Amino acid sequence: MSLPPITAAHPEGAFLMHLITFTGSPSMDHWAYWISIDSETDIGVVIHATADVRNGFQLGIKRSRDLGAPANKPTTKTSPQWIDHNGIEKSLCKVKAPVKTLDSVEETKWVFSGASRLAANEKLIGRLLVLARQEMLAVTPSFAQSYAKTFVIKTLQSITKGRLVLILRYNNDEKITSGSTDAATGPEAVIYVNKPRFWTRILIAFDLGFSEAYMLQDIDCDDLGTVFDIYLLNKDLLGFGNPLLVFAQRTLRLVIKPTNNVEQARLNASAHYDTSNKLFASFLSLDMNYSCAHWSADRSETLQSAQERKVDTLLKRLDLSPEHHLLDIGCGWGDVIITAAQKYGCRVTGLTLAKEQKQLAEQRIKEAGLQDQVSVLLCDYRKAPRPDEGYDRIISIGMFEHVGKKYFNEYFGTISRLLHPRSGLMVIDGITMTNKMFNNKSPVDTFIDRYIFPGGYLPSINLLTQSLHEGSKGALEITYAKDIGPHYGKTLIAWKEKFEHNWKNIREDYVATHENASEEDIEAFRRMWIFYFVYCEAGFRSRIIGNYIICAAKTPEPVISYDSASFGGMLQ
Repeated sequence: MSLPPITAAHPEGAFLMHLITFTGSPSMDHWAYWISIDSETDIGVVIHATADVRNGFQLGIKRSRDLGAPANKPTTKTSPQWIDHNGIEKSLCKVKAPVKTLDSVEETKWVFSGASRLAANEKLIGRLLVLARQEMLAVTPSFAQSYAKTFVIKTLQSITKGRLVLILRYNNDEKITSGSTDAATGPEAVIYVNKPRFWTRILIAFDLGFSEAYMLQDIDCDDLGTVFDIYLLNKDLLGFGNPLLVFAQRTLRLVIKPTNNVEQARLNASAHYDTSNKLFASFLSLDMNYSCAHWSADRSETLQSAQERKVDTLLKRLDLSPEHHLLDIGCGWGDVIITAAQKYGCRVTGLTLAKEQKQLAEQRIKEAGLQDQVSVLLCDYRKAPRPDEGYDRIISIGMFEHVGKKYFNEYFGTISRLLHPRSGLMVIDGITMTNKMFNNKSPVDTFIDRYIFPGGYLPSINLLTQSLHEGSKGALEITYAKDIGPHYGKTLIAWKEKFEHNWKNIREDYVATHENASEEDIEAFRRMWIFYFVYCEAGFRSRIIGNYIICAAKTPEPVISYDSASFGGMLQ
């Protein structure tokens, strides 16, 4: 396809060009965006898109050089005649100004064409990702905020359950209301928008953008939980359920990569939070269990009591005895391995990848006088040493969330290999998505992906069971599975309360370990944790994420006596 010279409608990084063809049939709408790659050589990439009412939608990409021509007045430009991709002669184009000229370094690569805009969009996602990576794009989002604001508000108008009020502090407290005016139709929440860049963040990544806007104080909100409730009530109309918003997010996140500017560095610092034991001790129970507690019906029960019940319940499912050797994959600070050794007299080996966890766990083991019975290895589970007969029991709590999408088969294959071939039992416990949410998983990073489980992946129960079977080659048989997700929601509430109560000490520890931290850095760190607690609690409460306990045994399982104590325990 031959095109007239590229012209730019705005400075670098913005909307470049809008050509409306007046001659030829059918009419064609053409636009482009300019993305800088190398500021020293003025080399960049032009992203073209052509919408044709007859033949759908095309998109292309080309390297160009910004000649730096000064802006001109609005103009109408008559270009030489050319033949478009449909073989139709075109000649007259109206160009929105101000304009500046771009010199093409290479010919346009037309990426795809599609019979419909929707079909073309689908092709865009995969192909544009490859091209964007090839061009090594590394720029910040640069859509005009007015475009982003219009787009996002239009999407929020889809809300039918509850009411969301936006107060624009940067614009004389302008008030924008979405949703029902009837308070009886659902919850109401107010978001105070402090900076107009909030709109761009939301447009590019609805979930992640909102979290980063909150962390960087682009917005304030007195009740994050209610905001999440409204989103979850309308999730089929917002985010992943809105085709237009999905397309914008997927496309922009593939093309636009964040730079390591001051604010991005602040977010990165929050993501790679100081994993000092002091931080976790400030909001966990005394046993330092960083996973779902098991709560009783007693509303006054303490976090410590609920965590002790969790450890006791999971260890009982392993049917431990003194002659057993237990392996804990992801042993954390060692509470489970110490309790197992003390209560059942078995030998225990724990695995962790965190040096500070290993140090504290070994200190606690020594204090308990269990050095000859319990050991901790700084080791990846795939490289764990296997005893001659394998481990009699394996437990893994809060671990499979970190395994990664591609490695679930390997995870269960490793467990199967490490277990005793005839009598091995396994208990795992971790966070899952509902099957529906899993099948509609965000194509771009979410807050959880970026800040809580970077490199991790929340599976569905279907994926877990399938991977268990395939990874173990049928050698593991599930004997028990139960979702206790709401218990994790209550656990998060308890953690948040302790975090807020101990914030002064947490802040002092953070400042001591981050000498150059500004007040904005400290606040971003605090808000990240608050967002995490509230965000995940809402997910567990609404049951879109869960926490599964899964038990499995090597097949065939050992023969059981009808008179044995374990026979009656099968019903528990």
